[in-house]
Amino acid sequence: MASFIMQMRKELVILILDLLDEANFKETIRSLERESGCYFNMKHFEELFLAGEFDAVEKYLSGFIKLEECQRSVDIFFEIRKQKYLEALDKNDRGKAVKILKDDLMVFSPHYKTLIDEMKHFITLDNFREFEKFSYFGDAKTARRTLLFKLKAIIEAHPSIRDKMIFPSFKAGRLRTLIDKSLRWQHYCCKYPRQKPDFKSMLTDHVCATSSGAHGPPRFGVQPIMPFSVKCDLPIPSAHGAFRVWGAPSRTLPQAVSLMKDEKTAAVYLADSKMKQICSSQDTKAYSHEDLPKTVVRALIQGSQVTSLDFHPHQHTLLLVGTNVGEISIWEVGSGVRKAHRAFKVWDDSSCSYVLQSTSMDDFSISVNRCLWSPDGLMIGVAFSKHLVHTYMVWLTGDLRPHLEIDAHIGSVNDLAFAHPEESLLIISCGDDTTIKVWNATHGQMEIIFEGHEAPVYSICPNLKESILFLVSTSLDGKIKLWKYGCSASLFDFEAPGHECTVMAYSADGTRLFSRGTNKDGDSHLVEWNEADITIRRSYWGLSRKATSMIQFDTMRNCVLAAGDDFKIKFWDMDDENMLTETEADGGLSAFPHLKFNKDGSLLAVSTVDIRFKIFANPQGQKLIRSFERRV
Repeated sequence: MASFIMQMRKELVILILDLLDEANFKETIRSLERESGCYFNMKHFEELFLAGEFDAVEKYLSGFIKLEECQRSVDIFFEIRKQKYLEALDKNDRGKAVKILKDDLMVFSPHYKTLIDEMKHFITLDNFREFEKFSYFGDAKTARRTLLFKLKAIIEAHPSIRDKMIFPSFKAGRLRTLIDKSLRWQHYCCKYPRQKPDFKSMLTDHVCATSSGAHGPPRFGVQPIMPFSVKCDLPIPSAHGAFRVWGAPSRTLPQAVSLMKDEKTAAVYLADSKMKQICSSQDTKAYSHEDLPKTVVRALIQGSQVTSLDFHPHQHTLLLVGTNVGEISIWEVGSGVRKAHRAFKVWDDSSCSYVLQSTSMDDFSISVNRCLWSPDGLMIGVAFSKHLVHTYMVWLTGDLRPHLEIDAHIGSVNDLAFAHPEESLLIISCGDDTTIKVWNATHGQMEIIFEGHEAPVYSICPNLKESILFLVSTSLDGKIKLWKYGCSASLFDFEAPGHECTVMAYSADGTRLFSRGTNKDGDSHLVEWNEADITIRRSYWGLSRKATSMIQFDTMRNCVLAAGDDFKIKFWDMDDENMLTETEADGGLSAFPHLKFNKDGSLLAVSTVDIRFKIFANPQGQKLIRSFERRV
């Protein structure tokens, strides 16, 4: 904890330096850099040295290194004082030169005795360049530039400075943003919070006045239980002076923060997770068996074996389908019409890697491992069993326009996801090459690569917490890792139940985390995780004992789990480990069918043992389907 506090202090200084730079307080910035020793500004050092401000150079350096600290420190200070001595001689200022020799250079006698003895004789000479060692010294400015290269090399290798030469990268106005959040938190803690608070000062805690003018006491230390969906709607000034409407902040920091490698990130991740769990339990809506989509309303012929399904985020009857021959289709399941279809092909052979070109020549078979819609429903992404990711733009006419072809991984691209943490839409992929890669969805440039798994990465599951993108990944050896976007190292690692290959998924509102997996012996697990302390909250019963393939599952709204297992669809209440019910769906299902709910849970798409897929509906979904039939 002590090291964490020291790091926090250092980062606070960095934030203050950024604020001072915006205000153009140059002298204050240099003083704070020197006194804190947090950041060494090489540009400032160069400007001082080239201007011949040698005393100011030493004063600035003294905030980072001491003369007798190590040999590199000795070398740096000696070269600076030697240059000051030679320039005094060059100006025929012998009095100043004698003072520099006596006060500044004699301290180096134990290190440079022979050289200093020679330099003593310079006082009696008309031109010290008569000594061969100093014949290089031309005019003062040229000599400074020559020496500066040498000094920079020593400084960049100095253990006390080299890690302080790069100013950390963060968004402009970060300190103001933190103050914004603090004010919002203080307002939330008001006993009588007003809709439009009047912030008067940052020097004291904010408290809203009551209608009578009195101030209610702040509620610090009280555990808030306001539902996460409730917003404060405070018009708080942004970093750019405009006004933004903010939601309620995350609330708590569980003791499990010690599990994180990055404690500050843990504060966001675990506090947000805990609060969302509280709110989820409050916001869960009651349901009955009738709410489960168990009635077959469509049996549609795809033409090849279905391997991936995804409903549109806004149009509840629009279904994206991927198959084992690499084709994708968009179906309007309400009318049973296929609106778009694309067979697999490489769009640009010349841009593909040699490995992919060689693979394509040897074996043209390729399947869709994952296809899905972007959050806005305007783009689809497709991950293939060999190297590639394709994205298409979806036009209002239902037409698919090729957008990006990404040679993403060596081997299979096992999973794909979209994320929208800020302004840019991101594509996240994982593959057999044990890596996870993040791509810009607009132009296809790779933004970051996560490395650390030792086996093929099988599944990825992004989740946004307080505008920070977190990512859960699983590999075939049963390892699970949590990552934060922007950090190359995982935040923490843990094992899947039974050390098995696992797929993770969040509930529809992102508040609850689930996983299912099957080990080499065929034993399957379906569990819910407690994100606050990275433990299993509950294990669900009812899965087959000897599964021969990975069991597929999905979540319905925020209350039901469904899994395809043993030629059936099985349902669980999220809050009860015992199976709720099961259905054979009039037969024809594969042993472990793929399945997907639409966003409101009224429809369920399920793959069959042949080249078809079925659509199941609850009463609400049946009305939706009938509304399409009346249009015909």
